[in-house]
Amino acid sequence: MFFRSFLFFKNIFLHFLNNFIFINECVYCFGKKSFFDKVNKNLCDKCFDNIIPIVPIEINKKINKVSVKIYSLGKYDGVLKYIIGSKYRKNNILYKDIAYKIADCFLKHKLKADCFITIPQHSIRRSLRFINQTEEIANNLSKILKIPVFSEILPIKYSKPQAFLSIFERSINNKDRFYILEKNRIELKNKDIFIIDDVYTTGATINAIIEVLEKLELKSCNVFVISRTE
Repeated sequence: MFFRSFLFFKNIFLHFLNNFIFINECVYCFGKKSFFDKVNKNLCDKCFDNIIPIVPIEINKKINKVSVKIYSLGKYDGVLKYIIGSKYRKNNILYKDIAYKIADCFLKHKLKADCFITIPQHSIRRSLRFINQTEEIANNLSKILKIPVFSEILPIKYSKPQAFLSIFERSINNKDRFYILEKNRIELKNKDIFIIDDVYTTGATINAIIEVLEKLELKSCNVFVISRTE
């Protein structure tokens, strides 16, 4: 009798553990995700703990004589590589998870921003992917940190996907690619700006954005990407 009662309550406990404490599977490692995992709705903390960190770097660009720095969550590998690949799968469910991780980094390193800038997407590219991954990240980040998003940088031309282009081809591909209407430029005057992107490789796209911003009276300009390849 005691043994049957023990098995009965054991099964109830295991059912509770499986369905309430472990609420669903991590979409990356397929392990059970705990109810106590911080804020990640689709990815477990264990996967984020395995990210390979990378120290910030300065690039050969200056805004108001202040060097532009590139911050990132980590190396282009593992779960970060999987998240970035979401844009090819037309899947935006992971961008809220990653926005919380970026927000943690902003608070931890006391990074200052008056607004976020996204990488604009040509209408042809949007029709192929349906989502702009940098907008998804920046909009979620904006809700968390209460920092507005400036979305008035516009694409002049359609550019080829850069994944299979050489460094030289990327620089040509991004030449004179973006612009800002005169009426919107005043919104960025004396502001601390953070450009948001998914991955930093050669820096061709970031450089093209900075070339537009260099003409404005910014206070500072930095970049935050999900990951870097270097």
